[in-house]
Amino acid sequence: PLYVRAGTSDPVVFRQIFIEREYACLDAVPAPGLVLDLGANVGYSSAYFLSRFPTCRVVAVEPDPDNFRSLERNLAPFGPRATAVRAGVWSRPARLALRPGGDRNDAAWARQVAETTADDPGGFDAVDVPGLIARAGAARVSILKVDVEGAEAEVFAAGADGWLPAVDALVIELHDDTVFGPATPVFDRAVAGHPFRRSRSGELTVLVRDAGGGGR
Repeated sequence: PLYVRAGTSDPVVFRQIFIEREYACLDAVPAPGLVLDLGANVGYSSAYFLSRFPTCRVVAVEPDPDNFRSLERNLAPFGPRATAVRAGVWSRPARLALRPGGDRNDAAWARQVAETTADDPGGFDAVDVPGLIARAGAARVSILKVDVEGAEAEVFAAGADGWLPAVDALVIELHDDTVFGPATPVFDRAVAGHPFRRSRSGELTVLVRDAGGGGR
């Protein structure tokens, strides 16, 4: 069972994931272990992966407190296979806050973050991909899902060469119309030279590691 908030973007997200099945592009990933769901919203994508792959475990990251409460509720039935982390994703440890205002912020699925000061009462910690991998005690990421409303331009701006070799499959929604600037060229530079096969699935860019590009 999944919780859907009436009068929010939840029904739209539910339809995308469970009726249109936008993440079916990853259904062929063999026996995934760790899944990182960055920008987990209320947990529908995490629930999809946990249901589709009964042996995987998911670390789901979401900064918005209202979304996070729904995320925890929706992941509770999966027990220790699912871990919810209230944080924003960044390229390095930092302190973040939800960015106020803006048309994109009007929808629960479109929360954006910005760096803030250590004493900001509304602030929260940022996490980076290496920190999440270490927290999970894993050597590899089977699936990395990224939908962070433009902050991918920051996530992939520096340091990605250090952790991309540990990723087997990556699915990302790239945003070129946010305050972070165009994310696509930043992402393209970061993944250039890494042995991924690239494809498109609707709004998603999908990268799957070539068979000869590194072990699982």
